[in-house]
Amino acid sequence: GELERLCVRKLETASVLRPPLKSDEDLTAVRARLTKALEFLRMGLVEAAKGLKVLRGLLFQELLARGTGQTAGHLARERPVGRVKVEDCCSAGEISDLIAAAEDLSSLIRVKIEDDKDLGLALIVCEDCQEFFRDLEVCAKWKGQTW
Repeated sequence: GELERLCVRKLETASVLRPPLKSDEDLTAVRARLTKALEFLRMGLVEAAKGLKVLRGLLFQELLARGTGQTAGHLARERPVGRVKVEDCCSAGEISDLIAAAEDLSSLIRVKIEDDKDLGLALIVCEDCQEFFRDLEVCAKWKGQTW
């Protein structure tokens, strides 16, 4: 029944997430990161790309290029900076927030993100993980537990 389905989904979810899921604190932290990642994928990145009139994938690569270079899941390779003039649309604070969101997304899920198609897959992965956590929470409450 439902518990067997959740067990399978737990394995799927754990396989696409980079952070460990060993405690209630881990689950809470990852769920919060997923919420931020979804906001970034649905709004922040979309709005900035529209304002700049560029593809989301190109903007995402620019954000990673401007970041620390220490992003889990992405090769520590030289990335060309300046292909997208992010300053034409965003303030320094907004750019900093977008860079942090791009790096956090890359360190959160095990999805190679190079272009718009990959960003679409990242959105589906994040949505599926959030749905799993919601279902897990409902099941835990039904059983009288916190998770």
